[in-house]
Amino acid sequence: MAGAMIARQARATPTGRQMAAKLSRRDDLVTIVLGQVLMLGLAIDGWAHHTQPGVESFFTPWHGVLYAGYGACAIWTSWLILRQRRAGYRGRAAIPLGYMPGVIGVLIFGFSGIGDLVWHLTIGIEQNRKASLSPSHLLLFLGIVLIVSSPFRAAWASDDATEDAPSLRAFLPALLSLSGAAAIVGAMHIWLWGLVYLRDGRAATAAIPPEALSVTQDLDLAMVLITTILLLTPLLLLLLRWRPPFGSAAILFGIVAGLLCAVSGFRQPTDVAVALGAGLLGDLLIRHFAAGPARPSAFRSLALAVPVALWSGHFLVTWLSGGIGWPVEYWTGITLLAGLTGLGLSILLVPPTLPAHVARR
Repeated sequence: MAGAMIARQARATPTGRQMAAKLSRRDDLVTIVLGQVLMLGLAIDGWAHHTQPGVESFFTPWHGVLYAGYGACAIWTSWLILRQRRAGYRGRAAIPLGYMPGVIGVLIFGFSGIGDLVWHLTIGIEQNRKASLSPSHLLLFLGIVLIVSSPFRAAWASDDATEDAPSLRAFLPALLSLSGAAAIVGAMHIWLWGLVYLRDGRAATAAIPPEALSVTQDLDLAMVLITTILLLTPLLLLLLRWRPPFGSAAILFGIVAGLLCAVSGFRQPTDVAVALGAGLLGDLLIRHFAAGPARPSAFRSLALAVPVALWSGHFLVTWLSGGIGWPVEYWTGITLLAGLTGLGLSILLVPPTLPAHVARR
């Protein structure tokens, strides 16, 4: 019966080419659940690489979770394609809407997993930054991003106008899919994730030789800006396509910050709460000012305000825990600069209206 129902939904372009069908919400949720297992394996593996020195084997429990999650995702993706073929879809149309990059991700992860085994057997087990920059690990990250973001791409490509302002329940598959992908991208840059690795100014001053302090402070300031870009970009992307329901920004920020906190060995757990608070501010601005491309001023205000709130919260928590330790010009200036960075992102994503003669070109 399910196959017949899918077949009745088949569409064709004016040229007669069959088009891929969008999966049901339940199918997308299965993809997300299996992707979460894959992400859990990645989080445990990242935690081990960052907190368990001396491990010299590829065959570890955390690799077991990671590759079990991958196997489940690969089997599920294959089953979806087979089911579509049985329903009458052929060629590229047998791959569900939004899932083509996910299929590529399955292949990339599979080949990279073999490469990771060879890498570990010949070079050894990396720790800390070496683990984050290992080519085989970066390709594994890429494969996971493509797999877990499939439901988000499917929702993005939907031409059903009734889905443009969804309820939180209806929007959850797309939101969780994007949040997972954003968290993996953050994990690829974990050593620059300021909500984990931004140094306490007092500790940095005490531990670092004076001649190297300036370079260290520059890195800390850069962390703030990079973290702002990694965290804010997916939220602005949501606003380009949807009028997201209240709670979307808080869920997005909480998942990303929570996963990266776990990967780092649960350093700076209070900053997860700070990220949630900044996301909640974003939700309030979205609700009350309809921030989005149709209202550029509200869109830009959100992009400015959320980073300022995020880093103001971070430095407030740091001050309450014993003192910031940075010169006041540093922490106030970098907080404002983070907001201006968000403003710049919003201008790139929603540029000013072009003059009519330029638009016609």
